[in-house]
Amino acid sequence: ACDPEARDLLARMLQHEPRERITAAEALRHPFVLRHFEEMLDGAASDQPQAPPSPPLPPSALAARLCATAGAPRLRRIALLAMAHLASEQADTGGELRALRRAFRALDGDGDGLISLSDLERHGCGVPGELREAFAACADGADALDLVHFVACCLPPVLATEELAAEAFALLDHEGRGALEGADLRRLLREGDGSAGGTTLADCEAAIREAEAAVCSGGAEPRGCIQLGEFQRLVRGGVGREE
Repeated sequence: ACDPEARDLLARMLQHEPRERITAAEALRHPFVLRHFEEMLDGAASDQPQAPPSPPLPPSALAARLCATAGAPRLRRIALLAMAHLASEQADTGGELRALRRAFRALDGDGDGLISLSDLERHGCGVPGELREAFAACADGADALDLVHFVACCLPPVLATEELAAEAFALLDHEGRGALEGADLRRLLREGDGSAGGTTLADCEAAIREAEAAVCSGGAEPRGCIQLGEFQRLVRGGVGREE
């Protein structure tokens, strides 16, 4: 037999009159969705109605993470996005990704799968000019963050392992040379949207030089490329180029 709560949700979604039809935000708060959302995250079914998602990260912590990500070298931001994609495919043994998904769900007030500045304000984040600029940088110029961009900004250190960084490096190192150059970033951006979003090869080469400066010890001669060990230190916060 069909679950009564499932029938109720379906009936509300199929209302012919738009004014009587359940909205996306209301559907996300429906008992059937809340129950099975928790089941999906935790792998355990429950017959009891579930409370709405728990509160997200404290506003000050979330704002700090957005600003830190926005201020990072561009290559690090690209690497974090790649790692967020890869981390979603791994076994979440510690529950860190589940916690981030819950935080995202709690922030996404209208259920459209995106977090906007309005969503942040609704949860107590003041949005001064600095945070607006950081938000735009984290969203790659868009007006909202999707789940992958959110995870990239908030990726816990326990998930930012050397192994995961190496997998991200392999994705970017299209030709398997063991070093990333501006052309690799340019190719990646073209594969993403077919146009590189107006980013030129010179922009990509500048991003590599910026990353080199972040991991180089003073006096090291720039090479115009980033090797795996340097990439791992860049992503995980280390400095100092290995000779």
